[in-house]
Amino acid sequence: LAALIGVAPELIGSISVDRLPRSGLARPGRDELIRLIAAENGELARRRAAYEESEAALRLAVAEQYPDLQLGFSGEDEAGEDRQVFGLALGIELPIFDRNQKEIAEAEARREEARESFAAKANELLARLDHALLEFEVATERLRLLDEELLPEIARNRERVRQALAAGSTDALRLLETERQGRRLELDRLDADQELRGAWAELEAVVGLPLRVFPGESIDPEPATPTENPNAEEVER
Repeated sequence: LAALIGVAPELIGSISVDRLPRSGLARPGRDELIRLIAAENGELARRRAAYEESEAALRLAVAEQYPDLQLGFSGEDEAGEDRQVFGLALGIELPIFDRNQKEIAEAEARREEARESFAAKANELLARLDHALLEFEVATERLRLLDEELLPEIARNRERVRQALAAGSTDALRLLETERQGRRLELDRLDADQELRGAWAELEAVVGLPLRVFPGESIDPEPATPTENPNAEEVER
């Protein structure tokens, strides 16, 4: 944490577990996470905007093949007459050979580049999402195994060895080995918990939206409804 925020370690002090985000929250499904990515991911939004800009530039270049009709005003006096004749001068500038083909080709290339950039980022985010989901499942199963099977079993073994030591049927080395096994499992649980929190952090980084809350925080206001985004399905494609 000190390295992350750029201060001396002694300024951090001890960090209470109570200050960490609440655990046990339900994880959104993959489809819901994809919709959130489409609606909330900032990098994807920037690339979508770049594509829309290139699309508008291409439309403008195509439209400039046919320049606007130019209307002008003309007025002249007739010789020997005390009156003035008014008329409209009609003119149009139409390129005979080029027809703006060079600009159209360049705009089309920029649009294709923007489309490829968007697709590449979408594929990268989907790959990161699947990797984070896999890490989440592995860490979740590891925690379940430790909490429900291994740690309770080592606690029972520790109690049996202590009773045997009190009865004189075993020695202190056996108790020491049991304590060491218990400490290793407790460290394994801390590692698994850290992996689970890391997977959550990666999911939030991919989505671009908080998925967990710290003590005292709430999830309000509600995030933007992904289905309101007409391009939400582009990520899946």
